[in-house]
Amino acid sequence: MKAYLRKFHIYWLQHFALVWLVTNIFNLVNYAYKLSIWGPMTLNTDGTPITLWQMFVIHNFQKPDYLYLLLFTFLVELNYRYTFKRYNLAIFVGVAIIVAAIGTATSLYLSTNGFQNKYPTNLFEPWTAAAIYAVFYGLIREFFYQRLYRLKVRVERSETELNSLKQQLNPHFLFNTLNYLYGTALQEKAERTAEGIDMVAAMMRYTVAGVQETFVPLNEEIQFIRNYISLQKLRLPAGTAQQVKINIDVPDSAIQIAPMLLLPFIENAFKYGISNDQASTIEVDVGLHENSLGAIITNTIAQGAPHVKGTRSGIDTCKKRLELLYPESHTLKIMPTPTSYSVNLLISLKQ
Repeated sequence: MKAYLRKFHIYWLQHFALVWLVTNIFNLVNYAYKLSIWGPMTLNTDGTPITLWQMFVIHNFQKPDYLYLLLFTFLVELNYRYTFKRYNLAIFVGVAIIVAAIGTATSLYLSTNGFQNKYPTNLFEPWTAAAIYAVFYGLIREFFYQRLYRLKVRVERSETELNSLKQQLNPHFLFNTLNYLYGTALQEKAERTAEGIDMVAAMMRYTVAGVQETFVPLNEEIQFIRNYISLQKLRLPAGTAQQVKINIDVPDSAIQIAPMLLLPFIENAFKYGISNDQASTIEVDVGLHENSLGAIITNTIAQGAPHVKGTRSGIDTCKKRLELLYPESHTLKIMPTPTSYSVNLLISLKQ
């Protein structure tokens, strides 16, 4: 939440600075043009014409124009961030009209010292101009945001494909080798080994095919997670004190998801949550409610166990992908304690 508010303040101040700069340039150019055409129309007390610098000082220090710009850009930015992103276009336009009315009234109040002086009776033109600006600001900004978003997705996809190709040594050769090992394990009646090899082959096929796609069917992603967890459980010795509690309730649907978003968190749980000499617990709870996918992944941390070093690159990459693919439509909470590590992820998916 703090990061979101910080980002909002940055965008608001950048918006204000740009509008302030354009407004001042327009005022100065307009005043210089009038000076060149009609000569000085506003004089100092000593009879000398008001200079461009004096006009700049008047607009920014003697008149509270910047206060109006601060408020107006804040309301416009707020309308875009909270209304445009969450509601339909009609509501956004309606709120933009209200924002324009507030901005126009504020400008009038500041320029007339609280409505005590004479003020213009025709407020339709400034109100209309402010409303048009508020609407088109949101539309134009969203247009460029979507273009940038699609570009980032393509770049992210290209980088993922490149990294995948670097890490894969002839997948077909590996698949053939796994098939050979699977057949050998069946001949030797090593059913657990054969089951593990079969799951590894299925996971590899999914990773090779899934990395080529930006989104994959949610059912395939869930099956991949089931295979991974089953494979991890196979390596636990019988009668072990480790407990792995799995609750995955995701019905069949046409919903799609970016591939391998949950895997880094589950990998992290098995990497740090399994101890050979102490009781430990891993809990994975994944559920789908309407179009919202929720995942809670918790693992205990063994006391006194040697620290396992990790680069956290998988978790960091997953955070970046969530920000890129599901901006403002996901929440991620990571809650580490001395004895446990918990991840709570909620993603709003689309059909």
